[in-house]
Amino acid sequence: MLALDAARALNENDNTKSIAWLHQPAKGLGGKMPAELLSTSVGVQAVVDLVGRIEHGVY
Repeated sequence: MLALDAARALNENDNTKSIAWLHQPAKGLGGKMPAELLSTSVGVQAVVDLVGRIEHGVY
């Protein structure tokens, strides 16, 4: 899963931290939990984009 891979990259490949991150509200997603957005390709891309912004310090 693309979004989970991105979350793992953000959390040093720690599955537990990655799953927890997916279930925390994210300011960069308007306060929604990343997991809430994973049912559509647009939502998955929004999560992947957020991870990219976090990795580059732009969130």
